[in-house]
Amino acid sequence: MAPGTPPAGGVAAIGNFDGIHVGHQAILARAADLARELGTGALALTFEPHPDVVLRRKALPGLLTPLGEKALWLAHYGVPDLVVARFDPAFAALPPERFLEEVLGARLALCGVVVGEDFTFGHRAQGRVPLLQGWAAARGVRVRVIPPVRVQGERVSSSRIRRALQEGAFAEAQEMLGHPYSLTGRVVPGRGRGRVLGYPTANLELDRSQLVPAEGVYLAEAALQGGSNGAGHPALAVYSRRPTFEEDEPAFEVFLLNFQGDLYARSLRVALTRRLRGIVRFDGADQLRAQIEQDFREARRYFGL
Repeated sequence: MAPGTPPAGGVAAIGNFDGIHVGHQAILARAADLARELGTGALALTFEPHPDVVLRRKALPGLLTPLGEKALWLAHYGVPDLVVARFDPAFAALPPERFLEEVLGARLALCGVVVGEDFTFGHRAQGRVPLLQGWAAARGVRVRVIPPVRVQGERVSSSRIRRALQEGAFAEAQEMLGHPYSLTGRVVPGRGRGRVLGYPTANLELDRSQLVPAEGVYLAEAALQGGSNGAGHPALAVYSRRPTFEEDEPAFEVFLLNFQGDLYARSLRVALTRRLRGIVRFDGADQLRAQIEQDFREARRYFGL
């Protein structure tokens, strides 16, 4: 397990936590509350790689939060201590009782556990909440079980958020997330289309494991990573195959509205806040330039610039 040595005797929120959506936030908040009640610390226990990759032997459509992004959101919601269990075939084969004894008991020495009501563990997901509760009761470990959170009458889940992002239902996805959808990438050379059009953009090389939303133009805040200035800059982000120029390879490009400086080779964390529009094919560069100018006017109104 990693990173570091977890605090012994703490309260663990346990789950995959892909997206750190509003349902996950309810679990994290209850773990933090229980930790304060017991006079100890809260931690998050999660699994890497995502169990579906190992159990179903196929790639996910894309993670909502790769591990680094997940750690940032966990800290944001008050649980900065993260324990990562390597989910490999040997771990997946652990009987439920051994997971409880060896991981929650011997390894973490927990005094409290908080999970969702659909939590499963151990080989073939044979372990369920009643088994956890019985094990905990015999050892004086507190257990709190959190019901699912619903948005628009339906249970929030990571898979539902993925579908919404892929289908361009960005407002629905953001309501379920409870925060902006963020992607981090390194600025790499692009084709220079934006510069030719009068709007030079930063072309980002993204984490290939992360889901990129549907093609479109997004309002965003972009923050430089790894430096002293981590403040967010108002930005426009575009994910597109650039049909006006008949290109097939999609690109994720960002324009920072109030930034002067060199971004090349820097890392940017881009928090998408609103989807302005989808991508359409224009008859030529002049029509595209006119639409870009309209996008920037709307962005400046949104950010009060």
